[in-house]
Amino acid sequence: MEAVIRPRWSKNRFDLDTAGLSVGAREIASWLSDDVGTKDSADEWIRRFEPLVRTGGRGYMGTGNAHNVGAISNYIFLECEFVENQKVLANVKDLILALMAYKEFLSVAKTTPGNEPMPFEVRYEKEGEAALRFYLDAGGRLGLTQEEIDEDTKEMNE
Repeated sequence: MEAVIRPRWSKNRFDLDTAGLSVGAREIASWLSDDVGTKDSADEWIRRFEPLVRTGGRGYMGTGNAHNVGAISNYIFLECEFVENQKVLANVKDLILALMAYKEFLSVAKTTPGNEPMPFEVRYEKEGEAALRFYLDAGGRLGLTQEEIDEDTKEMNE
């Protein structure tokens, strides 16, 4: 599936417009603006996703302000913690392209009304409950295991 994410002028700056988007495209746009937010963060996600292009992956990759991120094989699963059915499954390559396009969006002076960022295309495989079902059926998981929590706690206390 494909969609175009466009800029929207709001509160004296441009942001990503989610109005009229499909569930999957809305989740990608929301994740980019809510959790990614900066070029440095986009670069970090690209660095984390690039190895998955070659080797695939499996596991929970974390949560940000509002979205869970998981990996299974060559797919990334995103879900909003606050909007019940806002879930998407995207090929890792397509999500890297979305992150690169978002970096371009951020490079424009977002507070200048006449300097509108370019719209950009996003692609994804499944949305809503179908995305979650595919992800879980393929062996994906959400959240950390107790062992991972214990290890993180131990590292913080050292």
